[in-house]
Amino acid sequence: MSLATDYFSRQTPIVEKLMAYGFEKRDNGYFYNERFMEEEFEAQLRIDEAGNIWDRVIDCDLEEDYLPLQQAAWQGTYSGQVRAAYLELLERLSVACFEATPFQSMQANRLAKHITKEWSDPMDYPFEKHPDLATYRVGGQMVCHDFFSLG
Repeated sequence: MSLATDYFSRQTPIVEKLMAYGFEKRDNGYFYNERFMEEEFEAQLRIDEAGNIWDRVIDCDLEEDYLPLQQAAWQGTYSGQVRAAYLELLERLSVACFEATPFQSMQANRLAKHITKEWSDPMDYPFEKHPDLATYRVGGQMVCHDFFSLG
Protein backbone atom coordinates (compact mmCIF):
# COMPACT_ATOMS: atom_id res chain seq x y z
CA MET A 1 0.00 0.00 0.00
CA SER A 2 1.38 3.43 -0.93
CA LEU A 3 1.41 6.47 1.34
CA ALA A 4 -1.41 8.17 -0.59
CA THR A 5 -3.53 5.00 -0.74
CA ASP A 6 -3.15 4.58 3.00
CA TYR A 7 -3.68 8.29 3.72
CA PHE A 8 -6.92 8.52 1.72
CA SER A 9 -8.26 5.07 2.67
CA ARG A 10 -11.16 6.57 4.65
CA GLN A 11 -11.88 9.47 2.31
CA THR A 12 -13.79 9.91 -0.93
CA PRO A 13 -12.70 12.32 -3.65
CA ILE A 14 -15.16 15.01 -4.74
CA VAL A 15 -14.77 15.34 -8.51
CA GLU A 16 -15.79 18.99 -8.74
CA LYS A 17 -13.23 19.90 -6.08
CA LEU A 18 -10.51 17.84 -7.78
CA MET A 19 -11.01 19.80 -11.00
CA ALA A 20 -11.07 23.14 -9.16
CA TYR A 21 -7.83 22.24 -7.35
CA GLY A 22 -5.99 21.54 -10.59
CA PHE A 23 -6.48 17.85 -11.38
CA GLU A 24 -6.76 17.11 -15.10
CA LYS A 25 -9.40 14.73 -16.47
CA ARG A 26 -7.77 12.22 -18.83
CA ASP A 27 -8.89 8.82 -20.02
CA ASN A 28 -10.69 7.21 -17.06
CA GLY A 29 -9.17 9.23 -14.26
CA TYR A 30 -7.97 12.47 -12.74
CA PHE A 31 -4.28 13.34 -12.72
CA TYR A 32 -2.32 15.79 -10.58
CA ASN A 33 1.39 16.66 -10.43
CA GLU A 34 3.05 18.98 -7.94
CA ARG A 35 6.68 19.68 -7.19
CA PHE A 36 7.72 20.09 -3.57
CA MET A 37 10.82 20.54 -1.38
CA GLU A 38 12.18 23.35 -3.54
CA GLU A 39 11.35 21.44 -6.74
CA GLU A 40 13.58 18.49 -5.77
CA PHE A 41 10.65 16.05 -5.90
CA GLU A 42 7.46 15.69 -7.89
CA ALA A 43 4.31 14.06 -6.57
CA GLN A 44 2.20 12.36 -9.23
CA LEU A 45 -1.31 11.25 -8.30
CA ARG A 46 -3.99 9.47 -10.28
CA ILE A 47 -7.54 8.88 -9.10
CA ASP A 48 -9.82 6.64 -11.17
CA GLU A 49 -13.60 6.91 -11.52
CA ALA A 50 -14.11 4.49 -8.60
CA GLY A 51 -11.96 6.63 -6.27
CA ASN A 52 -8.90 4.35 -6.27
CA ILE A 53 -5.64 6.27 -5.86
CA TRP A 54 -2.17 5.66 -7.27
CA ASP A 55 0.82 7.80 -6.46
CA ARG A 56 4.49 8.20 -7.25
CA VAL A 57 7.13 10.53 -5.89
CA ILE A 58 9.88 11.27 -8.38
CA ASP A 59 13.37 12.47 -7.48
CA CYS A 60 13.69 15.24 -10.10
CA ASP A 61 17.51 15.09 -10.22
CA LEU A 62 17.61 11.36 -10.94
CA GLU A 63 14.25 11.24 -12.77
CA GLU A 64 13.42 8.05 -10.84
CA ASP A 65 10.94 6.98 -8.19
CA TYR A 66 12.07 7.99 -4.70
CA LEU A 67 11.89 4.54 -3.14
CA PRO A 68 12.70 5.38 0.52
CA LEU A 69 9.36 7.16 0.74
CA GLN A 70 7.38 3.99 0.08
CA GLN A 71 9.34 1.81 2.49
CA ALA A 72 8.46 2.39 6.14
CA ALA A 73 11.66 0.70 7.32
CA TRP A 74 13.77 3.43 5.69
CA GLN A 75 14.20 5.90 8.55
CA GLY A 76 16.91 8.36 7.46
CA THR A 77 16.75 12.05 8.38
CA TYR A 78 16.46 13.21 4.78
CA SER A 79 13.86 10.61 3.82
CA GLY A 80 11.92 11.67 6.93
CA GLN A 81 11.93 15.27 5.68
CA VAL A 82 10.71 14.14 2.25
CA ARG A 83 7.99 12.02 3.89
CA ALA A 84 6.85 14.96 6.06
CA ALA A 85 6.72 17.32 3.06
CA TYR A 86 4.77 14.75 1.02
CA LEU A 87 2.31 14.19 3.87
CA GLU A 88 1.77 17.97 4.06
CA LEU A 89 0.94 17.93 0.34
CA LEU A 90 -1.52 15.06 0.89
CA GLU A 91 -3.10 16.95 3.81
CA ARG A 92 -3.71 19.99 1.58
CA LEU A 93 -5.34 17.74 -1.01
CA SER A 94 -7.42 16.05 1.67
CA VAL A 95 -8.79 19.33 3.00
CA ALA A 96 -9.46 20.76 -0.46
CA CYS A 97 -10.76 17.77 -2.42
CA PHE A 98 -11.97 14.91 -0.20
CA GLU A 99 -14.75 14.07 2.23
CA ALA A 100 -14.37 11.73 5.17
CA THR A 101 -15.88 8.26 4.87
CA PRO A 102 -15.39 6.80 8.33
CA PHE A 103 -16.47 3.24 7.55
CA GLN A 104 -14.98 0.66 5.19
CA SER A 105 -18.21 -0.32 3.45
CA MET A 106 -20.21 1.99 1.22
CA GLN A 107 -23.42 0.80 2.89
CA ALA A 108 -22.19 1.79 6.36
CA ASN A 109 -21.21 5.22 5.03
CA ARG A 110 -24.67 5.67 3.44
CA LEU A 111 -26.27 4.71 6.76
CA ALA A 112 -24.05 7.18 8.62
CA LYS A 113 -25.10 9.99 6.27
CA HIS A 114 -28.75 9.01 6.71
CA ILE A 115 -28.49 9.02 10.51
CA THR A 116 -26.77 12.41 10.49
CA LYS A 117 -29.35 13.85 8.09
CA GLU A 118 -32.42 12.31 9.74
CA TRP A 119 -31.56 12.82 13.40
CA SER A 120 -28.54 15.17 13.41
CA ASP A 121 -26.72 12.72 15.66
CA PRO A 122 -22.92 12.71 15.42
CA MET A 123 -20.83 9.57 15.61
CA ASP A 124 -19.54 8.64 19.04
CA TYR A 125 -16.08 7.16 19.62
CA PRO A 126 -16.48 5.58 23.08
CA PHE A 127 -13.48 3.23 23.13
CA GLU A 128 -10.12 4.70 24.16
CA LYS A 129 -8.20 1.61 23.09
CA HIS A 130 -9.92 1.58 19.68
CA PRO A 131 -10.26 5.20 18.52
CA ASP A 132 -11.36 4.13 15.01
CA LEU A 133 -14.47 2.30 16.25
CA ALA A 134 -17.57 4.47 16.03
CA THR A 135 -21.14 4.07 17.27
CA TYR A 136 -24.31 6.12 17.31
CA ARG A 137 -26.29 6.93 20.42
CA VAL A 138 -29.76 7.97 19.41
CA GLY A 139 -31.74 8.73 22.55
CA GLY A 140 -35.20 7.21 22.36
CA GLN A 141 -35.33 7.02 18.57
CA MET A 142 -35.29 3.87 16.50
CA VAL A 143 -32.17 3.98 14.32
CA CYS A 144 -33.23 1.24 11.89
CA HIS A 145 -36.20 3.30 10.60
CA ASP A 146 -36.48 3.26 6.78
CA PHE A 147 -32.92 2.10 5.99
CA PHE A 148 -34.17 -0.21 3.25
CA SER A 149 -34.81 2.80 1.02
CA LEU A 150 -31.09 3.70 0.97
CA GLY A 151 -30.37 1.09 -1.70
